[in-house]
Amino acid sequence: MNKISKYIANLESYSVKELQGIWFEYFNKKTRVINKEYLIKNIAYKVQEKEYGGLSIRTQNILTKALREKNKETSSTNNSKIKPGTEICKTYKGCEFKILVLEKGYQFNGFIYNSLTKIAHLITGQKMSGPLFFGLKESKCKK
Repeated sequence: MNKISKYIANLESYSVKELQGIWFEYFNKKTRVINKEYLIKNIAYKVQEKEYGGLSIRTQNILTKALREKNKETSSTNNSKIKPGTEICKTYKGCEFKILVLEKGYQFNGFIYNSLTKIAHLITGQKMSGPLFFGLKESKCKK
């Protein structure tokens, strides 16, 4: 096992707080994401990208084309009434998160997700309604 593989394999042994510190080293920005699996996967990718280089332009173009074709095949996953291009901002535990509404999905931290619920889960580590978390619908609970 090479040095990079050992480092990545060892990420599992770190706490979320330690992984957030490592995140800062590689992404040059703080994160309040507490989902350990998400942190490990993204740090592992960044470690490999730094060591071996990122995707070639050709590969990026192939992936972009495949994503466009996939999006054409499926119905719009942005079934909200929010117009594409709108930026949703949410402050959670003192950190501001920004989500860009796309025609088909939502962009968060450079990745595209098909639901706000998935993004809310990544941010909080808890299962909850994304539209409710981001303040796009009211709770049905009586106050």
